[in-house]
Amino acid sequence: MWAFWLFVSDHILKYRWIWLSLLALSTTYMILVQGNEVAQHFALAIPDDSEEMKTFLRFKETYGDDGLLILVSIEQKSHEKHDQNLLKPLFQFGEKCRQIDGVNAIISPSHFQELKYDPQGGRFFLTDFLEKMPEDSLIRQRWNQFVSNPFYSPILLNADTSHALMIIVLDAQKLDTEAKFGIIEKIYAAGDSFASAGEYRLAYAGMPVFREYMLRIIPQELSLFMGCTLLVAALVLFFFFRSLPLVLIPLVNMGVAILWALGILGLLGYQMNLLTGTIPALIGIISLPNFLYLVSHYQIEYERLQDKKASFRKVFGEIGFVMLLSNLTTAIGFAMIAFSDIQVLREFGIACSLSILAAFVISIIGLPIGLSQINPSPRYKSNKKAKVLMTAALQRMGDWVIYQRKWIYVASFLLVGISVFYMLQIRVEAFMLDDIPDRNTLQKDLKEIESHFGGVMPYEVLVDAGKRRAFSSWSNLNRLHQFEQSLDSLDKVSGFRSLADLLSYGRQAFWGGAPDQYGFPDRNELAFILDALRKTDMDFRQLGFQLADSSLSQARISGRIYDLGTMEMEKINQQVYRLGEAVFDSSKYGLTITGTTQVFLKGNDYLVNNLFFTIFIGLMIVSLIVGISFRSYKLWIASISTNLLPLLIVAGIMGLMGIPLKPSTCIVFCISFGIAIDDSLHFIIRYQHRRLQKGLQPVETVRLTLRETGIGMVLTSLVLFLGFSIFLGSAFGGINLLGLLTAMTLFFALFCNLLLLPAILLSLDA
Repeated sequence: MWAFWLFVSDHILKYRWIWLSLLALSTTYMILVQGNEVAQHFALAIPDDSEEMKTFLRFKETYGDDGLLILVSIEQKSHEKHDQNLLKPLFQFGEKCRQIDGVNAIISPSHFQELKYDPQGGRFFLTDFLEKMPEDSLIRQRWNQFVSNPFYSPILLNADTSHALMIIVLDAQKLDTEAKFGIIEKIYAAGDSFASAGEYRLAYAGMPVFREYMLRIIPQELSLFMGCTLLVAALVLFFFFRSLPLVLIPLVNMGVAILWALGILGLLGYQMNLLTGTIPALIGIISLPNFLYLVSHYQIEYERLQDKKASFRKVFGEIGFVMLLSNLTTAIGFAMIAFSDIQVLREFGIACSLSILAAFVISIIGLPIGLSQINPSPRYKSNKKAKVLMTAALQRMGDWVIYQRKWIYVASFLLVGISVFYMLQIRVEAFMLDDIPDRNTLQKDLKEIESHFGGVMPYEVLVDAGKRRAFSSWSNLNRLHQFEQSLDSLDKVSGFRSLADLLSYGRQAFWGGAPDQYGFPDRNELAFILDALRKTDMDFRQLGFQLADSSLSQARISGRIYDLGTMEMEKINQQVYRLGEAVFDSSKYGLTITGTTQVFLKGNDYLVNNLFFTIFIGLMIVSLIVGISFRSYKLWIASISTNLLPLLIVAGIMGLMGIPLKPSTCIVFCISFGIAIDDSLHFIIRYQHRRLQKGLQPVETVRLTLRETGIGMVLTSLVLFLGFSIFLGSAFGGINLLGLLTAMTLFFALFCNLLLLPAILLSLDA
């Protein structure tokens, strides 16, 4: 192995211009193919072949996308309740929105489709409630007509407060393109104009608004993370070396590594999302210790040998294999995630692991070539006080390891017990707006609309009779009506509409439009209403709802639900199934809950289950590599057990602090294990080397190894801690937790590697 790394060192320096040209050409290519295109839709973390996904896709094909609605709450500040004065300004607001390219329909107190009956033709037809701005003399009359409309008024007006609701239906095709940014900006502009007089306050919610916000922020996050990463790297490098060339050369290499990460995303055809948007910053953070190890060791050897080539040979011979092994285990930590059958995780894991290996290759090519062109400055030796304090602390730790080893074991076992206790209390839970902080305007608007109009997130229930025209019979439709009425009793779910409501509205229209005629038709009325509907040539989606499939074998009940999270959602689902089974015979009818909300939250369960499996697989692979590298079961036990404890501690902290287990927190364990084990590798290899080379006793070897590697372990851990802390500045809660928990894991891993690892080595060597 030593000979191989000497060959690598000699070859790179001898053919430096060839290697530099190849690196420059390949980096130029990576710039040309870099992947910075932002995904224009939510990545559903659920396998394509799962039953839930198949049901959802069939639902979208039949009924369209349920995530197209923007809900706008309109609060009248100066009145306790809305009155007819709202109608004219709201009509103008709605007309502006309706003229926006990409807006398909407006449903509000001033804009909705009235269902009417033509006795002569024996059919129904739809007409605009307001075709033009109403005259002042008709305002009160038209307002009263809306308030008394039993199909729309309960959904669009809170009778107890000064809040009305506008529903804006967007074009599905444009929502999956960048055109949605312009559409939503124009809606906001129309809303600002409407509210400019100060009389009204608007709140916006709905899947298009949430998508637009998150996808708009991702490029900003990418720039922020990359800028912060380079700034942290520059400060750390300057603190270590106090030399402009020794800051610039590693920074250039880091920049090249980041460009390669973007290029790998482009080559693989991956788009930017919440996870892949963090990859360039992650690569910069993870590659920084490579630069610190190489540059600092090179300085040490150059001071001693005063020869660049001999110094590089010595550096590569001593730490080349360690660096390869540490980068490989880190890459495997990310590659664990690539075992998932969830596309968004698989893309993140593959791109990260390849980028880490690319960053390692760049560092062992670019740094020696850059450093060979300058005269190394002497190592920075000021701040001796800090060095003395750190050396004294490591000396004290060495004493604890040698003389108080049993108490280290006692403390470790206590931590394991406490951590396991709290770890078992971790909730597996995610929310639709998990990644948006509570202080954000979107969260505040969501809570406001939920408090006045019930839920915002779509909630879809399908009843399948399995026979054509099953829902043209009065008995089945009456069951549907009873089921929907029972659903209205549920908490946190509201706004249900079904085919039964359409027939109730049809009955009202059939009998002349009087509000007191709104109600579910009897058997005789149903025959006339269905006959009139068959003669009607119109798209009932103009009412805002597509409520049955073309064969009438399946009926849809569409509602809205609060952003409850997966645990509470599961309780609601169980209640819905129980209510459905009380009305529909489960042997004859199929009941399914689907829709964007259901599939999005269901994906959390798939993610967590997949990550548990991939973490296990990854641990086995890393363990195998470490075992093969050391060829000693004792060293394998020492390295693996040392780095499992920090994971347990952080899992316990999550349970204690009520941090739920979800994709962003689960990924932490994959990332942290691969990074944390690096310090163990450095310590064990140096321990082995000193033990065999100098023939020292275990106690003396531990003291020497702590003295030689301890400061480096502390400083590199500090660098990684600072690096992952940049994610605390993210606008997304999941990324905040990713940075916080990873930094915490690395912090605990440092102390485990400085105390528990040498204690285990002493015990095993004894």
